[in-house]
Amino acid sequence: MGCKKEILFALNVGITPAGSGTTSITNETYQAGKNISITATPAQEYVFKGWTGSVTSTDNPLSILIDAPKSIIANFEKKQQPNQNTSTVAKLIKLPAGWKFDTNISNGFPEGVEAYTFDTLFNSNRIKSFAVAFDPKLSYLDFKPTLSSTAKKPSEFFSQESGVVYACLNGGFFGGGQSYSLVKYNSVLAPNIKSVNRSFNGASVAYYPTRAAFGISSTGAPSVAWIYHIGTTNERIYEYAFPSPNQLGSPPQAIPDENFPSAGKEWKVAQAIGGSPVLIKNGEINITDKEELIDINNTSSRPRSAIGYTENGMIIMLAVEGDNANNGIPGVNLKTLAEFLKNLGCTNAINLDGGGSTSFIISNKSTVRPGDNGTERAVSSVIILKKK
Repeated sequence: MGCKKEILFALNVGITPAGSGTTSITNETYQAGKNISITATPAQEYVFKGWTGSVTSTDNPLSILIDAPKSIIANFEKKQQPNQNTSTVAKLIKLPAGWKFDTNISNGFPEGVEAYTFDTLFNSNRIKSFAVAFDPKLSYLDFKPTLSSTAKKPSEFFSQESGVVYACLNGGFFGGGQSYSLVKYNSVLAPNIKSVNRSFNGASVAYYPTRAAFGISSTGAPSVAWIYHIGTTNERIYEYAFPSPNQLGSPPQAIPDENFPSAGKEWKVAQAIGGSPVLIKNGEINITDKEELIDINNTSSRPRSAIGYTENGMIIMLAVEGDNANNGIPGVNLKTLAEFLKNLGCTNAINLDGGGSTSFIISNKSTVRPGDNGTERAVSSVIILKKK
């Protein structure tokens, strides 16, 4: 009997424009049926835009099945150079009643980044809030979720970050020296918590919630999702159309996987921050605190931090001051926070850690008064907006 002949196929990889970057593979021959991973790395003045040819994708790294001869091209483009924001009115979003465009802060930003303030009544409640909106598709902006092995104040994160920093908002939940919420910047630095113990039938039982996360794809598309880390590593993240239907007092749901909850798929984002709960999803207020098994003074007025995005893809980072009853600023509950964000134009949004953790540094200045008796709290993670 003769030996079975090995089938080989060529993979040819090109770069455009010339000198704009490199790829981990150039031209190679592989055995049929093999899966290959290829990474594109832009040169200093360029950004990666996507793959064309036999495969069209923005994934980076890209996984390719070698089932035929293939030719692909890594496409890069020159970074945009920012102009200073000289506007006197908001251009990124339409400001509803009560919100003011902060010219002093915004004019220190590049175009595509704006700051706003609110200090008046909303639904009969006095709210003091600060927000920063930015366009994530601008190649000169860097959305950088950041994790520290030792807790630091957001003002320290801001001052210790290299380069030009525009804003720094506290991130997800933490405790015992570790983050309980997702922090991803190219790779996963910390996962969303995979299990929590709750009382059921008089015993402490493990539940597996699909908690909220906010992310941005490699092309600048924002998304909000209920997520879970699948498999033995934290890098494989699935998003679901609906959260796992956990409820206190009911038996725990199955551990989430590729098939449960329904309509699961890989969540492909380059940067992400976790929180809880989802506040707004697909244009509708949908506060899933019960399903996410999160109790953070949900119905009480407290300081709050949140992040979301508008219908046209503008990202909004927001902090609401609270725990300041002497000045008539109690804060908001989750329902009012969701209504406040929707009124500002958010079609999708999540809650971040709040209470004494809420802190928002804009242009190296503290904005909301910290909830811990006016003292800024050290936290595990933050979101930094800076110049790339």
